[in-house]
Parts: sequence; structure tokens; C-alpha cells
Amino acid sequence: NGDQNCGCITDKSIDCSASANQHDWVVIRIYLITHAVGSATAIKNQQHCVPNRWLGRYVSVEDCMAFILANDGCNHAFFNHATYGDQNCGCVTDKSADCSSSAKQHASLGLSIYHIESSAGIDS
Repeated sequence: NGDQNCGCITDKSIDCSASANQHDWVVIRIYLITHAVGSATAIKNQQHCVPNRWLGRYVSVEDCMAFILANDGCNHAFFNHATYGDQNCGCVTDKSADCSSSAKQHASLGLSIYHIESSAGIDS
């Protein structure tokens, strides 16, 4: 749906489940994170996992992990990140890919492959 943009509610006093705080937009969904996201650990530096699609999100590793977990088209166990480059976030588009396998890894300066230790509990 839409441009795959993601936003966060920064005012913790707002109850997004209340209809008074919602607007009717066809391409926007509201998600409730029900428990902690977990963490991402670099498993290989100067490599990236294939197949990959760059998201055009130039963010921290933690924010990249959140974008990946919110994107149904991405593998939710692994992602690529330009950690030593422009900080772009990469979606591994094969949802069943095992990026710890050398067959899925390709040499790439400035990039790292991350493993997501646990996934978020998200309700939509």
C-alpha cells in the first residue's frame, strides 16, 4: 500500500485505538507493537545477502530493522545495511533465504548482513 513510508506516534498520551484520533486514509494502517522488537546482530561485514532491494531509507541499523519487520515483502530474519556507507536499508526479498549461507552472500564494500534475533509482536 502506498509508498511504504513509516511513521511513529511520538506523543505517548495519544490513544490511536480511539476513533476520534483516526483519519480515514485508504493507504495507511495503524499498528500496535505488543512487545519489544529484539535486536539485530551483524553476521557478515563487507557482504550483502541476495536477492536484495534497497529501500532508500538512510537510517540506523535499529530503524532499518523496524522498517524490515513492517514490510511484508521482506525476509524477517535477515536484512542488509550500508553500515560503513550511506546507511541505506536493504530488504532481502527472498523470505526464506538463509543469509548465513555463503551461497547467499556477495562481497560488497561498506555493507553488512544482519540477523534479527527475535521479531516484534505487531497487530494491525
